[in-house]
Amino acid sequence: MLLADGLRVDQDVRCSGGFRAKGIVRLVGAHIGGQLQCGDSEFSNPGGVAIEASDLLVEENVYLDAGFRSTGAVQLIGAHIEGELNCAGGRFRNRGGSALEFSQLAVDQDAIFTAGSHVDGGADLTGCRIRGQLDLSGGSFHNVGGTALDLARAELKQNMICRSGFELNGKLLLAGAEIDGNLWWEGGQFENKADVAIDATGATVGRDVALCRETTGAAFRATGKVVFNDAAIGGSLRCTGGHFGNPGDVVLTAKALGITRDALFCGGFVADGEVDLTDAKIGGRLSCTGGRFEQHGAALSGDRITVAQSAEFGKDFHADGTVFLRDANITGDLDFTGAAFASASNGPALTLAGATIGRTLALHIGERPTGEIDLSGATAGHLDDCEANWPAKVLLHDFDYRSLPHDGTGVPSVDDRLRWLQLNKRYVPQIYAQLAAVYQKAGFDDEAAKVAVAGETARRKSLPGFAGRASRLSGLLLRWTVRYGYRPLQVLWWWLVLQVTGSLIFTFAGDRLVPTRDKVPEFNSFLYTLDLLLPVVNLKQRDFWAASGWAGWVAAAFTVAGWGLALCLAVGVGRIFKAR
Repeated sequence: MLLADGLRVDQDVRCSGGFRAKGIVRLVGAHIGGQLQCGDSEFSNPGGVAIEASDLLVEENVYLDAGFRSTGAVQLIGAHIEGELNCAGGRFRNRGGSALEFSQLAVDQDAIFTAGSHVDGGADLTGCRIRGQLDLSGGSFHNVGGTALDLARAELKQNMICRSGFELNGKLLLAGAEIDGNLWWEGGQFENKADVAIDATGATVGRDVALCRETTGAAFRATGKVVFNDAAIGGSLRCTGGHFGNPGDVVLTAKALGITRDALFCGGFVADGEVDLTDAKIGGRLSCTGGRFEQHGAALSGDRITVAQSAEFGKDFHADGTVFLRDANITGDLDFTGAAFASASNGPALTLAGATIGRTLALHIGERPTGEIDLSGATAGHLDDCEANWPAKVLLHDFDYRSLPHDGTGVPSVDDRLRWLQLNKRYVPQIYAQLAAVYQKAGFDDEAAKVAVAGETARRKSLPGFAGRASRLSGLLLRWTVRYGYRPLQVLWWWLVLQVTGSLIFTFAGDRLVPTRDKVPEFNSFLYTLDLLLPVVNLKQRDFWAASGWAGWVAAAFTVAGWGLALCLAVGVGRIFKAR
């Protein structure tokens, strides 16, 4: 036991070179004008406090580095180190309690836990203030089932580095922390199975967060939930090549996360669990190209996400469950070129219900999804789905788009479009009106009319009961004569066909046509047929000549046909005036 509370030393204090202490060593409130050197030393007080140096002031550096060993807690609560804190290679052990109690510690330069430093037990750095870097690369922190490293409300003026060689078993707590530099965690290993591995709720990072693979090293790996809810990142979030595992649960939750630049979940990114980006705001682009989202159910939740540039789910993107982007707001393009969805029958493959895409929605999906695609209520500047592998069911009601892709002739394929609308399964007037309006705006009036006709046919088929059957029956006549009024002059072709046919029939009718008076004009088969087909015009041929036998039945049929064509023409003309 060594008691040195309030000690004042103008130069260095050295507890090194084989120094050994059993029992507590107290330096509470001590003031050291030089360095505190504890390399190659051992402090032992199992189950208690090995070093108690709360409120310690050291004007230069503190070395708890190579060869340092402690069994029991090391306390630097509220201490102030005006140089650096170097724990590289030091080993701290206090199973069942905190091995490091450094809350409110202030370090004016770097804090270093590298070169194989090892902490067995909790490391409490809550509210600490480090004006340099916190470098943990090569260090390890173990507190299975508890908090291995607590940096809640910490203030780091530069970077936090947990690159290759860093291992953490337990929880890393960064809630409310402020890091002015980067979080460089490439290649770091974080594990807290079935619990939270990293909790950075409300944390603020001034520059980038890198949870990715090192250029020539190992990949970032987290086993357990990673939480960045309500956090703010001043640069980019880079998860390229990172592995996140929490099977059957949420693996990465970043609700209401704010990112000034890009969010990258690409290039070998793997998430075995749900990724939740609900209400996140991304100032750059969102890239998931090449990422694998392997959670069944909800693979990626991005409802109400805001992306200031484009969102990419391109080649080698794979989702085992549903990708939710409901009410998302994407200023640029939303690209699914080459994406693969493997959603089971328990949910949709992709839902963009209510989403707004400022530019192009590209749906060149690589493989036909097993689940439906929901575009209901979405808005896109341009829809590009050439050679898309549409699933058996697509929800299109209230889907608003301004233009469509063209085929090789420069004309959008209307037949393919109509088959696409039929994937909606249920008749909705808006989807036909929307498609017709897009064709009409592009100057393809014939295609627009064809869509409108198909919509009217679908409407009549959707009507139930006797009224539906009657509507479908009358619809056959309107469809084939005036295309429900969208092509009213088409009825003239039917008149022409009947006129020619009737003229030929009545020319060879012979004695079946008899005069009704003594003096009659010469019979003219053309005028006689025309007189039958024009119900509101009397050319006197019907008055002077009467058809008998089978010719009488033909004449009656032509009269009925004439009335029918006249009614169809009236319906067609009426629709024109109604549209105006």
